[in-house]
Amino acid sequence: MKSKPLQQFTVECVGPGGVGKTTLVNRFCQGTTTGPWQQVAAFSAAVPALGDLPVFEEWEKRLLELRLYRLTRERMSALDFYAIADLAYRHTILNASIRRSQTPLQLLADEHLMIMMSIELRNWLANDDSHVAFYLANRAFVFFEDRPDAIAARVVRRRDAGIAKPHVSNLKNEDLRKNAEDMLA
Repeated sequence: MKSKPLQQFTVECVGPGGVGKTTLVNRFCQGTTTGPWQQVAAFSAAVPALGDLPVFEEWEKRLLELRLYRLTRERMSALDFYAIADLAYRHTILNASIRRSQTPLQLLADEHLMIMMSIELRNWLANDDSHVAFYLANRAFVFFEDRPDAIAARVVRRRDAGIAKPHVSNLKNEDLRKNAEDMLA
């Protein structure tokens, strides 16, 4: 029996920070360097240099624009703003690079556009579904859930260890729990 050629496919793990996405992806990808699956983090090391950036599709530009607009309306330090804006931009570059890749990639993403821009995606696609097919093509989503207090406790441990993401590093404990509840809603 002849096997089918591999197709490009991305599985995005979605859920609040601290729910276990990265842990699962890391464990799944351990020892699979010869297999078809790789982590987006490993692929992102091969993203083009600044001079060779991929061309964004209109929907990618609009999504990034919506994310940056929402950031301007949030209260945070300039350093946190820059860090989150830079991350959103890098995720958009990564998405465009994956989309344009000529190799059949099977990627596992613990942090990608659905996480980085979930509010923007939901709001935008609810009002304009003309680009849904572009975003969903060759993608699957795995949604992670846990009790909000358990998620908040893991994020507090990360924050106290100095390894929390910028958008949660300055939140109070009760705000972390509320953040987890909002993400699970």
